Amino acid sequence: MNWRVLIVSAWNTPPLTRNAPGISWLDNIVVARVKAYPHDLTDDELQDLTTYVQGLLQKQGGQQIIEQDAGQSGALEKEDTMATREALAFDMYGTLVDPIRIWKQLEQYIPDEAQRVAEIWRHKQLEFTFRLTAMERYEDFEQVTRKALDYALAAVGRNLDAQQKGALMARYNHLERFPDVEPGLQRLKEMGHTMVVFSNGSPSMLAAIMNSAGLHPYFSGFVSVDEVKVYKPSPKVYRHVAVQFDRPIGEVRLISSNPFDVIGAEASGMQSAWVNRSGGLFDTLGTRPEMVVGTLVELADVLER
Repeated sequence: MNWRVLIVSAWNTPPLTRNAPGISWLDNIVVARVKAYPHDLTDDELQDLTTYVQGLLQKQGGQQIIEQDAGQSGALEKEDTMATREALAFDMYGTLVDPIRIWKQLEQYIPDEAQRVAEIWRHKQLEFTFRLTAMERYEDFEQVTRKALDYALAAVGRNLDAQQKGALMARYNHLERFPDVEPGLQRLKEMGHTMVVFSNGSPSMLAAIMNSAGLHPYFSGFVSVDEVKVYKPSPKVYRHVAVQFDRPIGEVRLISSNPFDVIGAEASGMQSAWVNRSGGLFDTLGTRPEMVVGTLVELADVLER
C-alpha cells in the first residue's frame, strides 16, 4: 500500500474538526502533526483537505504545508518515526535539578549540620505537600518550602535571621542541574519529542529556575500544579498536564526520579519512566515501572530503540 504524508507547521492554530487530522499544540508554540493516511483518498478529496488546512494556516498565521508521496517502505518508516515521538512531562526537583545540593549554601551558616538540614528540608517539603493534599488545602510551593526550612532548622536546634533565610530561598531558584541533564535533553530534543516541565513548583519559582538552569531551549514551557491548586500525586495534576498536551493521558509519559510521582502518574493512567540515578529502591506501595533508567542520556537511548 502506498501512503501519502501531509506535514503541517502552524502557529497558534486550534484543533481541526473531529473528522480532519488533529493538531497538537502547547502554549503559543505549535507543531501540527498529521499522521500518514492511506492512499484511498481520491485526488479531489486530498485537494479539498489540503486547501482546507492551507486556508486555516493562513488565517491563523500558519507557516507552511508540505505534501509528500512515498512508497510503502519509505512512508512506513516515516510513520514509525512519527509514532515514536512522545509527549514527555519532566519533574523538576530531584529529576532535572538537585535540591539536596543546597547544602553548599547552608554550609555558610551551619557548616556542621548543612547536609542534614538539606535532607530534612526536602523531606519535610514533600511531606507538607502530601498533608495539604490529604486535607484538601493548598498553599503555594514557595510558602511550603519556607515552612519546611523553618522546620529543618528547628529540628537541629538552629536559627537563622530573615536575611539568611531569604538568601537560602533565593538559592532554591538556582539549584544545580544534574550532569546528565544537558546531554540527555539535547538528544531528546533532536529526536523530536514534545517536552514540558511538570512540577509542584510555583510559576515564579519555575520561571526563575528554568532561566538559571538554562532549560528553556529544551522545553515548550512548564505546567505548574498551582494551576489546579493541588499537589502531586493527586490524579488531578496528571490529568491536567495531559490536557495541556492535548493528548489522552495514556499517550503522555512522566519522567521523574521520585517514586511517589511515578506511582501517582501510573495510577492515573499515564506512562512513566523512573530516573534512578542513585540505584535506590522503588517504593513498595506501587509496582516498579517498566522503564527505569539511570540518566537522561539512557532515557534517550531507550526511547530511540
